Amino acid sequence: MDNHSRLTSAVLSAAALLPVVPPDLSGMLAVLKARQDQEPSRAAETEMTDEIAALFERYGPEIASQILMGQQPDTREMEDKLLLILIVSLAGVATAAALRRTEAVGVPASVDDINQAARTWSRSYGYELVRGINETTRQAIADVMAQYHSTPGMTTADVSKLLETTFGRERANRIAVTEITRANTQAVNIAAQQMARDGMMTSRQWITWRDDRVCPRCAPLHNTYEDVWAIEQPAGPPAHVTCRCWLALVRI
Repeated sequence: MDNHSRLTSAVLSAAALLPVVPPDLSGMLAVLKARQDQEPSRAAETEMTDEIAALFERYGPEIASQILMGQQPDTREMEDKLLLILIVSLAGVATAAALRRTEAVGVPASVDDINQAARTWSRSYGYELVRGINETTRQAIADVMAQYHSTPGMTTADVSKLLETTFGRERANRIAVTEITRANTQAVNIAAQQMARDGMMTSRQWITWRDDRVCPRCAPLHNTYEDVWAIEQPAGPPAHVTCRCWLALVRI
């Protein structure tokens, strides 16, 4: 739990001890409680990082061997497995987060509708995402192959070192953090759309984690609503690679 979350918990705990909550505070406390209930879990980032890192660890040495043998590396199997990991993970995160947000603002939700919307989005976006990841991977492999052929005496260790940034855990984590953030944003969109169909108006509030990892681009957006943050970031978080910001859904 970050410092901002601890402060929110402390305020809500203190308010719970009051015999009577002043009317001018009840609205603010309701917003704080709803936002706290919507706070996304970071566990999904670790789970996705582990899955992608394991995939990279499985295929990285194989690709290095193919380069050393003068073969064109075949990445199709790895790409298919990566697509499956991302589609399943993103759909699961978006579904769970959308349900959590509708519950936080006290609105009954259709699990089937939310799940269907999340699955449709994850399939559509997942193909686009993997296409971009694969292009980056293939270009990196091509660069390593060119360097290997132009540098006599390169060893297996040399080639593996060159591939490390492409098949290492750090890249897996960058992908996971960025895309889990995107799934959480899509969850808010799905929840807002469902509430709109039921005649309820909402707004989306940009939230940062209020720690020393928050970047200068995102820090000024904390607590702002979409009439402000959409000017700079019309699609919402992620604002950049490894962005951890999220959107809280607020009933109007």
